[in-house]
Amino acid sequence: MIQSMTGFGTSSGSEEGANWRWEIKGVNSKALDIKLRLPQGVEHLDAAIRAAVGEAVSRGTLHISLQMDQEAPAHRLTLDESTLAVVLNAARRIEEMSGFAPATVDGLLQTKGVLTIADTTLGEEEQARLDQALLKGFTLALEDFVTARRNEGQRLHKVLAEQLDEMTALAGQAREKAKDILPAHFAQIKDKIRELIGDTMDEERARQEAVILAEGQPVPAFSQAGPRPNSRQAFCLLSGRG
Repeated sequence: MIQSMTGFGTSSGSEEGANWRWEIKGVNSKALDIKLRLPQGVEHLDAAIRAAVGEAVSRGTLHISLQMDQEAPAHRLTLDESTLAVVLNAARRIEEMSGFAPATVDGLLQTKGVLTIADTTLGEEEQARLDQALLKGFTLALEDFVTARRNEGQRLHKVLAEQLDEMTALAGQAREKAKDILPAHFAQIKDKIRELIGDTMDEERARQEAVILAEGQPVPAFSQAGPRPNSRQAFCLLSGRG
C-alpha cells in the first residue's frame, strides 16, 4: 500500500506541573532526516525519540518539536537551628557586655546562614514520571502521524488507480481504432508510391516500400498489444508487487 511522506501528528498532556504538546510534521525526502527540538531539561530524551521514529518511519524529513509550559519553581525557606543558636548566644553575650538592647527576631533572621532559600526542583522520581509521560505522549503523536500518512496514501492510491484505469481504457480504444486505421494508412502510402512510379511496381515491392515509409509514422505505434512498460510498472506498484 502506498504511504504518503507528508503528514502531521500531535498529542498533549500534563505531568508534574508541566503542560506539554508534541508536534510532528513530515515532508518528502529520499532518506530519513529527523529534525528534533527539545526544551531545556529534557534533552536526554533525544536518543529515545530518534529510535522510536526509526522503527516507525523509513523515509521523509520529520520536524519534531516539544513545547512545555512548566510552573515556576516554588521557594522553600529552611531554618538552620544550629546557626541560630550560635547567633543567639552571641547576641546575649553582646547584650551583657555592652548593655545594648536585645536583638530582635527580624534582625536575627537577617543574619547570614540562619535562613536559607532553595528552589523546589523535581527530584529523581518526579523527573522519571515526567519523562515517562513525555515518551508516552510522543508515541501517541507518532501513531497519529503514521495514520495520517497512511490515510493520505490511500487517497493517492485511489486517484492513481482511477487514472491508470482510464489510461488503460483509452489505450484499448486506440488499439481497436488502429485495426481500421492501419490498413487504410498502409493503402494510402502504396497509392502515393504508385503515383510516383506508376503501376510497374509489383505488389510485394510496393508493400516493402510502404513499410519503409511507415516506420517514421506515429500511427503504427498503436498496434502494440498490452499496456506500455511504464504502465505495467505502475500497476505492480499500486498492487504492492512492485
